[in-house]
Amino acid sequence: MPDTGFKFPTVSVNTYWGLPDNVFASNDVDASTVGTGDRQRYSTFAFGVPGSSTINGIEVAVEGQKTTLNATLTASLSWDAGSTWTSTKSVVFTAAADETLTFGGAADLWGRTWADTEFSDTNFRARFIQGDGGRLIDVDAIQIKVYYDSGAAPAHKVYVIA
Repeated sequence: MPDTGFKFPTVSVNTYWGLPDNVFASNDVDASTVGTGDRQRYSTFAFGVPGSSTINGIEVAVEGQKTTLNATLTASLSWDAGSTWTSTKSVVFTAAADETLTFGGAADLWGRTWADTEFSDTNFRARFIQGDGGRLIDVDAIQIKVYYDSGAAPAHKVYVIA
């Protein structure tokens, strides 16, 4: 099944986390959650989903670590520039060294049917919320991959035997 490959965001839509732009690459330079309920939104992933594609799944990978105690991070996705969001998915960071945790997957549509146009840089957003009181997370990188069927008919070879 084709996919976009993992894409980093290039825009932090708000600045509730400390140094939120540090998630744009996996380089051990971290963004940090600041407190319970801190929300950070990201956009401009440049997915390049081909037109007329059928979306099969969305996978979100977050590389990070807890700062002291195990800490929960939730994610939700928007298809309309942040007006509406999917239900949340959660992961728990348990390591004091970087670990990569994933939300969703190749067959997970996050509770809705998606159109290829909803993955444009104008429409698509990802939102992350730190969920445990005082349990902070250092986030090194965020990446998202979209799985799709392109809708293009498979190429057929015609052989002429003379």
